[in-house]
Amino acid sequence: MINYEDFLKVAGEAGEKCRPFFSATVFAKLFQQDPFGRISIMQFFNYVMRKVWLHQTRIGLSLYDVAGQGYLKESVSLQ
Repeated sequence: MINYEDFLKVAGEAGEKCRPFFSATVFAKLFQQDPFGRISIMQFFNYVMRKVWLHQTRIGLSLYDVAGQGYLKESVSLQ
Protein backbone atom coordinates (compact mmCIF):
# COMPACT_ATOMS: atom_id res chain seq x y z
CA MET A 1 0.00 0.00 0.00
CA ILE A 2 1.15 3.53 -0.73
CA ASN A 3 -0.23 6.89 0.37
CA TYR A 4 -0.48 9.99 -1.81
CA GLU A 5 2.65 11.69 -0.42
CA ASP A 6 4.79 8.64 -1.21
CA PHE A 7 3.02 8.32 -4.56
CA LEU A 8 4.23 11.83 -5.41
CA LYS A 9 7.76 10.98 -4.26
CA VAL A 10 7.83 8.01 -6.60
CA ALA A 11 6.45 10.25 -9.38
CA GLY A 12 9.40 12.58 -8.86
CA GLU A 13 11.83 9.70 -9.27
CA ALA A 14 10.05 8.24 -12.31
CA GLY A 15 11.09 9.10 -15.84
CA GLU A 16 9.18 11.26 -18.30
CA LYS A 17 7.42 8.28 -19.88
CA CYS A 18 5.92 7.34 -16.51
CA ARG A 19 4.65 10.79 -15.52
CA PRO A 20 1.11 10.39 -16.96
CA PHE A 21 0.53 7.41 -14.65
CA PHE A 22 1.35 9.41 -11.53
CA SER A 23 -1.53 11.87 -11.49
CA ALA A 24 -4.04 12.69 -8.79
CA THR A 25 -6.76 11.34 -11.10
CA VAL A 26 -5.11 7.92 -11.30
CA PHE A 27 -4.66 7.85 -7.53
CA ALA A 28 -8.33 8.75 -7.02
CA LYS A 29 -9.46 6.06 -9.49
CA LEU A 30 -7.58 3.41 -7.55
CA PHE A 31 -8.52 4.63 -4.07
CA GLN A 32 -10.91 2.23 -2.34
CA GLN A 33 -11.78 3.78 1.02
CA ASP A 34 -8.63 2.70 2.83
CA PRO A 35 -8.76 4.22 6.34
CA PHE A 36 -5.19 5.49 5.94
CA GLY A 37 -5.72 7.02 2.48
CA ARG A 38 -3.61 4.50 0.59
CA ILE A 39 -3.92 2.59 -2.66
CA SER A 40 -2.68 -0.90 -3.44
CA ILE A 41 0.64 -0.95 -5.28
CA MET A 42 -0.47 -4.14 -7.03
CA GLN A 43 -3.62 -2.41 -8.32
CA PHE A 44 -1.50 0.50 -9.55
CA PHE A 45 0.87 -1.91 -11.31
CA ASN A 46 -2.06 -3.71 -12.96
CA TYR A 47 -3.56 -0.37 -14.03
CA VAL A 48 -0.29 0.68 -15.68
CA MET A 49 0.11 -2.69 -17.37
CA ARG A 50 -3.44 -2.55 -18.78
CA LYS A 51 -2.87 0.97 -20.12
CA VAL A 52 0.44 -0.02 -21.75
CA TRP A 53 -1.12 -3.16 -23.23
CA LEU A 54 -4.00 -1.11 -24.65
CA HIS A 55 -1.56 1.37 -26.20
CA GLN A 56 0.52 -1.43 -27.74
CA THR A 57 -2.62 -3.10 -29.09
CA ARG A 58 -3.73 0.13 -30.76
CA ILE A 59 -0.31 0.47 -32.37
CA GLY A 60 -0.49 -3.14 -33.55
CA LEU A 61 -3.95 -2.67 -35.03
CA SER A 62 -2.88 0.50 -36.80
CA LEU A 63 -0.42 -1.59 -38.83
CA TYR A 64 -3.44 -3.24 -40.50
CA ASP A 65 -5.13 0.07 -41.30
CA VAL A 66 -5.18 0.34 -45.10
CA ALA A 67 -6.14 4.02 -45.18
CA GLY A 68 -3.54 5.05 -42.57
CA GLN A 69 -6.15 6.85 -40.44
CA GLY A 70 -5.74 4.76 -37.28
CA TYR A 71 -8.85 2.59 -37.36
CA LEU A 72 -10.15 -0.48 -39.15
CA LYS A 73 -13.23 -0.63 -41.34
CA GLU A 74 -15.09 -3.90 -41.47
CA SER A 75 -15.72 -3.89 -45.20
CA VAL A 76 -12.15 -3.29 -46.36
CA SER A 77 -9.58 -3.72 -43.59
CA LEU A 78 -10.69 -7.03 -42.10
CA GLN A 79 -10.70 -8.97 -45.38
